Amino acid sequence: MLHSIRLSIIGVSLWCGQFWPAGIHAQTNWQWVEKATLPEAVSNNAVTAAIVSGKPFVYSFGGIDTSKIWSGIHLRSFRYDVEMDQWDTIPDLPDTKGKIAAGASSIGNRIYIVGGYYVASNGSETSSKDIHIFNPGSNQYEADGARIPVHIDDHVQAVWRDSLLYVITGWHDSVPSIVVGGENMNLVQIYNPSTDSWSMGTPVPNNTNYKVFGGSGTIIGDTIIYVGGVKDSGSFDMVSVVRKGIIDPMQPENIAWTASWEPEARLYRSGASDYQGQPLWFGGADEGYNFDGIAYIGGQGVEPLNQVLRYDPVSGNFTKDSAVIRPVMDLRGVGKISETEFVIAGGMEAGQQVSNKCYLISDGTTAIHPLADPSSINIYPNPADRFLRINLKESPNMVDRVEVWSIHGQRQLIIENSSMEVSIPTDHFEPGMYILQITTGDQISMHKLQVIH
Repeated sequence: MLHSIRLSIIGVSLWCGQFWPAGIHAQTNWQWVEKATLPEAVSNNAVTAAIVSGKPFVYSFGGIDTSKIWSGIHLRSFRYDVEMDQWDTIPDLPDTKGKIAAGASSIGNRIYIVGGYYVASNGSETSSKDIHIFNPGSNQYEADGARIPVHIDDHVQAVWRDSLLYVITGWHDSVPSIVVGGENMNLVQIYNPSTDSWSMGTPVPNNTNYKVFGGSGTIIGDTIIYVGGVKDSGSFDMVSVVRKGIIDPMQPENIAWTASWEPEARLYRSGASDYQGQPLWFGGADEGYNFDGIAYIGGQGVEPLNQVLRYDPVSGNFTKDSAVIRPVMDLRGVGKISETEFVIAGGMEAGQQVSNKCYLISDGTTAIHPLADPSSINIYPNPADRFLRINLKESPNMVDRVEVWSIHGQRQLIIENSSMEVSIPTDHFEPGMYILQITTGDQISMHKLQVIH
């Protein structure tokens, strides 16, 4: 029997056919906590998060060590157990030599590590053609995926609907050349894990406002949003532009591109994620630099930013919270472990110092909770059509709260409850994948939910 259930559906506003949470606050009380250090200092490493048996983990693949020279670029990889606050070493990336500027993304129960570049002793650089596939459940790599049609590095990488991986613009240098010899691409290369195949999306316009390396962004709903990066002309000037690409959900290769100049979009190698239906960027730099942290223009050391930057696609406004995190740059990903908590692993700190630090950043509304054993909770039917039931098998706790989130970080529904069973209507949800976050006592568990009609 259900008791004292309060049901509320979060308000939304409509923009370009997509739903965005209403009531976004102008300021966020960002908090950061230093956690266990990585096994070694590393920068320009590909970082993402994954859930294994209900527990969040953060992963770091490859990167460069404290030497900041070609021989310090490696394949070493690490895993962070959030609940235990503990790092361990996982198998090296399955490549022949170390690389930097790759991207890592989680889709379903796999991690896909894409592109990057190699540096030889003579300074020549070559873009990678590989996509490595890591299985967090077995803690091992599987066979590489189909090779990238156009080798790429320092690209923008984002996931659409937990199904397709978008690789946007970036630097292409498949023939070894010293310092200059490649170019930024205007390509959108799309990987489908279910078929292990690539397709080409609508390219970004063929100009230096769109074609960059070192930019960063994400996908919110059906909209790609990325900022910053540097041009491939002249001396690698920074680009202060926000680009939006609206994906046609019926034909996801079709993308409608627009751009606008924004001073706040002057970012290079910033860690991108999403928060409350908005893109979010941690740290980064406002000048382009080589893998040693030395600026392309002027030859001086570049210093990192200590800001958290958020962009509202509805109003077009940025919110910049400065002096709220430790200064850090050279980030190739962020581990998003909940809707309000993010992990930064490595990077470069002040003085171009390669870091072994790990920071947990949150919005101040929640803290890390121990995770409940998912097997202790019944969730049925799943896939769900008109309703979903949740109950505890055997527990002294009650189901205190159930939250339903889209896979893009938008909260759809909250139920506050005080019983061992909850029933949720699902007939008003669009068909697709969702995330259930269930709070029981002081524990939280995360579950995938599929809605069908």
